[in-house]
Order: sequence, then C-alpha cells, then structure tokens
Amino acid sequence: MKVHQEVYLKSKFLTGAQIIEVLREFALKMSVWSFIDEQSEEYTRWCGFPSCMIQLDDGYTHPAFAITCHQNGIYFIANICPLEMGQISMPAYNAFAVRFFKDFRSFVRTNKIPISITVSKEYIGLDTIIPSPKVRKFFEKYLNVFPTSYHPSDIKRLDIFICAASRYCRRGINLYRLRSYLVEDLNWTAKDAEWCFNRIEIGLDILSVKKKFD
Repeated sequence: MKVHQEVYLKSKFLTGAQIIEVLREFALKMSVWSFIDEQSEEYTRWCGFPSCMIQLDDGYTHPAFAITCHQNGIYFIANICPLEMGQISMPAYNAFAVRFFKDFRSFVRTNKIPISITVSKEYIGLDTIIPSPKVRKFFEKYLNVFPTSYHPSDIKRLDIFICAASRYCRRGINLYRLRSYLVEDLNWTAKDAEWCFNRIEIGLDILSVKKKFD
C-alpha cells in the first residue's frame, strides 16, 4: 500500500528551539529553501512549542513544509501544503518529503550538526500495519479463509485477532491504514473494509475498558 512518507528529526543534544534554529539556518543558506517568519510564529503559537514553516522554491508548486514536535522531542513534517496550487498529489508529496530529507541530511552532515533525520517507506505491507508477528498471524488466518462472507466462523476468527491485538500488540495498530490496505491491496469493497474497521475498533475499545476490571 502506498502511503505519505514521514520525515523525522531527532537530536540527543539539541532542544526543540535549537532544532528550529538549525532549520532556519538551513533555509537561509540553501538557495532553494526559505524560512517563512510570520507563518512560523503563528504556527508556534498554535502548536504551543517551537515550530516553523519553510518553503521550497521548485519553480512551480512552491510547497510550504510545516515542521513541529511529534512526541518525546522528535520533530517531523506535519504537512506539506502548496502555496501556488490547490493540492498536492501523494507522489508529489513524497517527492517533496524526500527532497527535504536529502537536502537537510546533507546540510547537517556537512556542518556536523547532531541531528539525525529519517524518512519512512513509500510502500508498506501488513507487517508494518500490524507490527507484532504473533498478532499478525491471527489476522492472516482470518484473511486466508472467507473473511467477507460474514459467516460466524469468520467473525470468530476476527474476534480472536481482536483479543490477541488487545493483549499482545504493544505498539498498537493503525486501523486507518489497515482499512486502506484491505481496499487497495486486497480489493475489498469500501463497505466490507469499513465493517471490519468498525468491529476491530469497537472490540479494542471494549477490551481496553475491560482491563480496568481485571
């Protein structure tokens, strides 16, 4: 399944404010990048911690990159939005994300700045959506029979997966990606994927509450 690529910035030695200052320096020194001061100030106020907006002069779209804190001091590109066009396609979004990744990585390496930068994969499979191998096997058993028949045996297999996910999947499951995977990779109808999504979501919510009584 093709997804929007995510770019993360992390440093063991720099604060969030210092990371933003490095991004400002990067945008000022790299000819095709610019730091958008006014929008950065507004974005910082809206987020509640150091954030910024930088722009790429690609000669056509002029996309703006919204960069802010993700969690635990890790920064990321929260969005890439066009200033000259109505919207950005997924391939274009990923191309811009990779362009920033390459340019910024080159900048911090050249200047020996202690920031690591990573970019996620463009294509993901079930192993990424359901990270626990043990839990994933239960879902694969559900998929390998007649999952959209709604036969009691198929629903039971799905419920077993839900129970396993609640107990063993510590990193959680991105249900929105799972729903997209069912439609895009397995050619499920939107109705069938939505039913599966809702049953898993409701099941996990109920089991989460039940844990408080165990």
